[in-house]
Amino acid sequence: MPTFLAIVAIAFVTLAWLSIREQRRETSKRELRRRTRAFAQTSAACHYIQEINRTRAFPLAPTANLRVVDGEFSLLFEHCTQYEVINARVARLRARRSEPGARSRAPIRVRSGDGSSELAHPVGGGELFLTNQRLVFMSPARSTNIRLGDVVGIRGNAETLSIHMARRRRPYHFSVQNPALWALLAKMMSSQTPATPMLPDGMRLHAAPTGVPGEIHLEATHTRR
Repeated sequence: MPTFLAIVAIAFVTLAWLSIREQRRETSKRELRRRTRAFAQTSAACHYIQEINRTRAFPLAPTANLRVVDGEFSLLFEHCTQYEVINARVARLRARRSEPGARSRAPIRVRSGDGSSELAHPVGGGELFLTNQRLVFMSPARSTNIRLGDVVGIRGNAETLSIHMARRRRPYHFSVQNPALWALLAKMMSSQTPATPMLPDGMRLHAAPTGVPGEIHLEATHTRR
């Protein structure tokens, strides 16, 4: 009997060890995919800045249903989903109120600046615009108008663009194709709003990836003529 119990114990320990090893392997694979995706996004964002230097102007995006004011122009436009960090009870209530037969998106993990993550639930799909003055999300479920001058934090990781506001406890989260590019341009516009899409004479932009996945260092130099 003791021999049988010892064999069973060894079997359980072996299975537990194999399970833990497989979990660690899957975690490493996910992290590698995330870093690879973030590297590709930052490379594309840096190439975007190079094109601005070459053409001496910011590429303009369609305004579609967005009404712009005088001196405002659209820089980025994309169909995306807005996510919000809410508790499980509120998430279940929203799911019940959704239209019958409607296909809902699964929650995603959003990362904070300290490396922790939270579960964010979809608010709805719509159109996201970035202009030189604001970030606008338009959808049948909810519309969000964010003045860039009121933004206190902008973060782009491999999955989402996160916008932090001074008077809002929870940040806004948007799933876009290239969060690094959206974050880079949003930071540029929030620090100084250009009056036109043209790059000033003598100015040159320099963008380079940092050691943090998805983060880009940007600076501007001026050449006297």
